[in-house]
Formats: sequence, structure tokens, C-alpha cells
Amino acid sequence: MKFSPLLDDMMKALQVLPGVGPKSAQRMAFTLLERERSGGLRLAQLLTRALTEIGHCSQCRTFTEQERCEICQSPKRAESGLLCVVESPADVAAIEHTGQFSGRYFVLMG
Repeated sequence: MKFSPLLDDMMKALQVLPGVGPKSAQRMAFTLLERERSGGLRLAQLLTRALTEIGHCSQCRTFTEQERCEICQSPKRAESGLLCVVESPADVAAIEHTGQFSGRYFVLMG
């Protein structure tokens, strides 16, 4: 089925997310347009804001809205003397979720 150019562009844009293929993108687009327009507008606003305001910490390179992230600003973390080198901000989130590490991080970003 041929879709309108704007709907087609919307579905292609959704496919930039990992694990989202054409069928999933179509379901998401249709859901947003049929039942969740207000949620879709909120999502669009938050995506715009996040992509504009979230950058990298100047010290460890994880994601933050500030010059330095909360972890790098913490004197307690600095005193630990521990540094964990990770590949991505997702790794920082996973390790932090365990609650077992109390040092600082450095994110290689790739």
C-alpha cells in the first residue's frame, strides 16, 4: 500500500531506532495517529528538547544536561580513586543500576 509522503517519512524516521523495522514503524505511526496524538506531540516535544539540551560530560563523556554530570561532580566519587572505562553511556547506566560501583567513569564512545 502506498502511503502519503508525510506518513511514509514518519515511518522511515521511526526506523532509525534499533529493532524497529518497517512493520513496527507502521504500527507505531498508526497508533500515534489513531489513538495517541497527544502522546505523540509530547514525545515530539521531549525528543526535540532532549536532542537539543543533552550533551556529553566534559570529564567522562556520558550524557548530561550540564557541563559535568552528577557523578563527576560528586566529591565522594572522586575520593574513591576508582575509574571504570566503558564503551557507551548505556554501560554507565547498567553499572549504576547495580549500585555496586562508587567510582567515576570514562566513556570511550565507541
